[in-house]
Amino acid sequence: MERQDKHDDDATVTRLHRFIEEGRIKPSALAARAGISRQRLLKLMKGAAEPTRDVMVSLTLAAGQFLRRRVFIAELFELGESEMLLYGLLISAKMVLATMPEIPPPTTRQPPRKTRSEDTQ
Repeated sequence: MERQDKHDDDATVTRLHRFIEEGRIKPSALAARAGISRQRLLKLMKGAAEPTRDVMVSLTLAAGQFLRRRVFIAELFELGESEMLLYGLLISAKMVLATMPEIPPPTTRQPPRKTRSEDTQ
């Protein structure tokens, strides 16, 4: 799933590795914030391991906190065709939901309360 590119020093570099370098994020701090081990992150950065969807989401959210902006999964990981389709649908659904007017929650009708004068009669 994770395609590797040739980097300037001729070592293979994943999209995740490049993102961390360009964002000047400390891998150990990112791993801690994402709730994964530093060793796991280093394997992902080298392309020696495949991330689960949970790990992809955790790393993306953690990266967004460090950079103080919205980060997308596709910025960190090369997605397969089916994952790209699902990702595109998710983004589209979020955009549609964001443009919809807010619907107030349904209210339940309460019977009118009796006043004291009605109780004494």
